[in-house]
Amino acid sequence: MILVDEVLPDSPAIRELATMYQELVGDNMNIALVMAGLPTSISSVLNDKILTFLNRAYKVFLEPLPFNEISLAYAEVFTKSGKTFSPAVLDEAVFATKGYPYLYQLIGYYILNYSESNNVITADTIELAVNAAKREMIDAIFTAALKPLSKQDRAFLQAMAMDSDESDISDIKTRMKVSSNYAQRYRKRLIEAGIIASADRGKLTFIVPYLGEYLRGEF
Repeated sequence: MILVDEVLPDSPAIRELATMYQELVGDNMNIALVMAGLPTSISSVLNDKILTFLNRAYKVFLEPLPFNEISLAYAEVFTKSGKTFSPAVLDEAVFATKGYPYLYQLIGYYILNYSESNNVITADTIELAVNAAKREMIDAIFTAALKPLSKQDRAFLQAMAMDSDESDISDIKTRMKVSSNYAQRYRKRLIEAGIIASADRGKLTFIVPYLGEYLRGEF
């Protein structure tokens, strides 16, 4: 079994590996290939004209982590690290992760880092940790997620970002001054790219936490 993390789009190495895998499968070799990455990167790989056969692979979309599991994990790690904290502070840290695995790891790391000289985890500690995690998200997640998108894709996201919560597709259409068919086309593209999701009938939401805030220039 070959495991590949952080799959990158337009990668000669991925093309070579996947092509070799296909040849070995054709020779009835006992081999398996498991790859993971950001939705936009996975989408790019699946749409690569050389690697279209990968569309036959079993696809798994990772759901957000349950808050109760994050809370239990944080409490165990913080306690073992000799930290003290209130239930309210712990809840604040858990909610800030939005259930996103990368943020769960990153915020936890910064909480321990910022409380290194003080064994009490406070609300100020959480605020520092969350702000540091958001800044790191810019290069690690946001830039990578937005890079493959077209100008029109980004315009759609900017129209969505005008809402602090869920967006109505009719509002996005009005803001962009486009037809319903045009808006629906880019809605479909961005859902397939794993950037946004349908929240309810006619409603859309960002999948990547804090992306809306980033597009609004709030950090």
